[in-house]
Order: sequence, then C-alpha cells, then structure tokens
Amino acid sequence: MSPSHSIRVKVRFASLLQRYTSVLNVELEVPQDPEKALARIVESSGLPWKDTLEKTTGVFINRIPASRFIRQKRLLSEGDTISFIPMAGGG
Repeated sequence: MSPSHSIRVKVRFASLLQRYTSVLNVELEVPQDPEKALARIVESSGLPWKDTLEKTTGVFINRIPASRFIRQKRLLSEGDTISFIPMAGGG
C-alpha cells in the first residue's frame, strides 16, 4: 500500500470541540499519511485550528500523541482512531 492510499478512520472530537463540529464521533476517508490526514480532518471539520485550537488541543492516534506517531514514520491503518482533546478544561 502506498502512503497516498485512502482509508477510513474514526475521528473523535472531545468536550468543547463539539461546539465547532456538532459531532462527537465521525468516520472519514483520509490519506494514510498522518500529517495529510490531520490536515484534511481540520479542513473538513470547520475547526478554527490555526491561532486558536492548535496550541490548546491534544491530537492522538490510537492513544499515541500524533507528534510521536508521525516522528516514528508510521502510516494510518483502516479503523484507526484519531482524537482531538482540549488540554485544559474550564469550570
């Protein structure tokens, strides 16, 4: 399989992020390349990512920080879960 092959993944928008996406969970078709997949998810979800959520949201791929997953040069697989989780909560 080439890195440009599209696969379906589960995407989870936790907590306050649902305010932007209107959904908790969704399945999307994305490239296997995790960086390209994350860019497509952010673009299609309507998240105000740059300058707003990028610094305050943790992104995990199968419970592994996305930055580590990418650094390890891993590719996404069919059925993987990508979670967007706000790092700070308010009371």
